[in-house]
Amino acid sequence: FEVEIKSINLETVQNQAFSTYITSITNHQYDKQDKNGNPIRFDVKSYYDEVSGFDYSTDTNSITLEMPFNWSEQNISHTVVHEEIHFPKEFTDLLVPSYTGTLNGIDLFKSSITIDDYSIEDQRIVHFVLSQDTLRYLKQAQKDKGIKDPQDMKFILKADSKIVFPVI
Repeated sequence: FEVEIKSINLETVQNQAFSTYITSITNHQYDKQDKNGNPIRFDVKSYYDEVSGFDYSTDTNSITLEMPFNWSEQNISHTVVHEEIHFPKEFTDLLVPSYTGTLNGIDLFKSSITIDDYSIEDQRIVHFVLSQDTLRYLKQAQKDKGIKDPQDMKFILKADSKIVFPVI
């Protein structure tokens, strides 16, 4: 939306223009199987855009999540990307102390991935949160790797193989 506020008083004319974007939360459900063939339901909540691809690999114990993204500075300047992946706590293959993640092949900062075991009693929620500064860093890192004009975001979340103690 572009909003222009005009006010006129006796001595001056003041105009202020604002641009804003509104996104709606989208919820997606994916039924996958664990390595033993048991059904596992994954829920993805996106606070940015529609998810266009989701996969769980039992071979690598990783989740892949894709969605479109406009990498222009104009878009980045007012955007925070927030994606949530929900899965049952009883699914022990992914119930690990920490995760690693990439976006379009670039390693994400540990601070971009947060574990939430308390909001929903029987589910673990893993949050991807990418600030404007992180998005700018990722844009430059992709450019440095020769990735020109990306049109999307491809997240990969892996169970971290390093067990760090103490486990909290």
